[in-house]
Amino acid sequence: MNHHEYWEHYYRQHANPWTEPDEAVVQWAQQRPHSEKTGKAIDLGAGEGGNSIWLAENGWQVTSVEMASSAIEVIERESERRKLSIQTFAGDMRKLDLRASFDFILLSYIHFSPADRKALFHTWMPRLAAGGVWMYLGFWKDRDTLPEWADPEEFPHASQIASEMQMHENMVVLEASDTRKCIPVDHDQRYFEGSITKVIVKKEGF
Repeated sequence: MNHHEYWEHYYRQHANPWTEPDEAVVQWAQQRPHSEKTGKAIDLGAGEGGNSIWLAENGWQVTSVEMASSAIEVIERESERRKLSIQTFAGDMRKLDLRASFDFILLSYIHFSPADRKALFHTWMPRLAAGGVWMYLGFWKDRDTLPEWADPEEFPHASQIASEMQMHENMVVLEASDTRKCIPVDHDQRYFEGSITKVIVKKEGF
């Protein structure tokens, strides 16, 4: 079973979709100045749409991108049930070429090699509007917590992600943190203690 097949199977086997937003997204959005509350957002690696749905319910124009079509089906079903308008794309975010700009780009818990991260940032940074914000959320893992199949460079510290993102023109780091916390692990509401990497950057300009 390859990576794509694994996630297709993962999402199809669960009757109760994971549609809760990440607290970091909610906190960031609610703390924005009133004049900047909403805009166009893209959720890269949207999963079953927890963040996409919450953003849409709070006035954002949302585009969801997810490799697993089974997860996209959940987003479309939930958005129809809640009478939301969310644009969806099933496919590899590294290969999707959207001729649009976004006020908020979210990349959450999608872990790439340094080369693939570089390519991803190269593709999507130009799509971030002036004044827009990109939020990266991921796991940080060291040799002791790393799965046997994984490369530690796919689970870097916040400082590494911030450095990679700041290389792009007019990008300013607003926050870069590694936080130890209890993390929901699956649809069965189990938790584990792990380290979350959060990086928020803003594109300066007008």
